[in-house]
Amino acid sequence: MSAELEEFADRFRAIMGFTPYSWQTEVYKRMVDGFFDNLKLPTGTGKTSVMAIWLLALVKKAEIGRLQGFPRRLIWVVDRRTVVDQATAQAENIRRRLSDQSLVTVRRTLASLSATGEDAGWRCGGKHT
Repeated sequence: MSAELEEFADRFRAIMGFTPYSWQTEVYKRMVDGFFDNLKLPTGTGKTSVMAIWLLALVKKAEIGRLQGFPRRLIWVVDRRTVVDQATAQAENIRRRLSDQSLVTVRRTLASLSATGEDAGWRCGGKHT
């Protein structure tokens, strides 16, 4: 495994609490390479992890100075309220986990992308608007 993919796996594990599956690593590689696809995966495969994958791809693109053309927003389209609730809980969990000390460089990169240059409440307990 390349150093870049090891870094992704470490960061993903810190955010999600588990090692990425091969499809998740492949989605990350495709995002970093500039390809964005609609994902159609069966129920229970961990589609909400795409939020963390996109966030880590955004951070990587910023770190290597190739952010131009990379989407700054992730659009989540679902057809069931339960999935909306699960996705919201996952986004809140990701925000909380960004306070982990092992993700300090991720937080700094995200802060550099914000309009204010501040961490925008990534710390656990921080407020965001």
